[in-house]
Amino acid sequence: MSEFEADALSVRLVSRETAVESLTLNHVLDRYLEEAYWPGLLSLAQQYPEPFVDPYRGMAENLGTQLNMKWAEYWLHQAMRVETRIDLTHPCLRERFEALKAAPRIVLTEPGQTADRLLGNALDPITEQMDKEWQDSIRSWWTEQYKKARKKQGQPAEQKARNRDQSIQVESTINFGQEVTVNG
Repeated sequence: MSEFEADALSVRLVSRETAVESLTLNHVLDRYLEEAYWPGLLSLAQQYPEPFVDPYRGMAENLGTQLNMKWAEYWLHQAMRVETRIDLTHPCLRERFEALKAAPRIVLTEPGQTADRLLGNALDPITEQMDKEWQDSIRSWWTEQYKKARKKQGQPAEQKARNRDQSIQVESTINFGQEVTVNG
């Protein structure tokens, strides 16, 4: 099924307005995650020897405060200028909206209208499992990044780890894009 067919089907299943809002929000969220959230989170590997963050819990908790209309409009404006190219797997966003005979519409998700509403009590165990699996899968890469950063700074990784274990308490979630406060 092509993207155009999928978009047309979504209009039939929900409504044109909802399909347009969803397509717009999906693009904006992708850009936020690619350009702000994941780079901020992964940069912590240079400071801490083990992955201690809960990225999916943090994503859910921070999305409403981190993603603002100014950035959403900027990313959408940039996307609407992109042309479809042979090396892209999807048609450009502008062509998809043209096929829907609609303009993009940014409606940022309100607190309480996200996964917590859809999943209810199942959200916490699902998020906890996803965070654990992420930490397990990223651990060797994270540790390697930490060692490289320590080597550049001239401090042995083992000494830094001992210092961290003795003196730092880190909150389980971090507001990325804001200064991180570390007690110790």
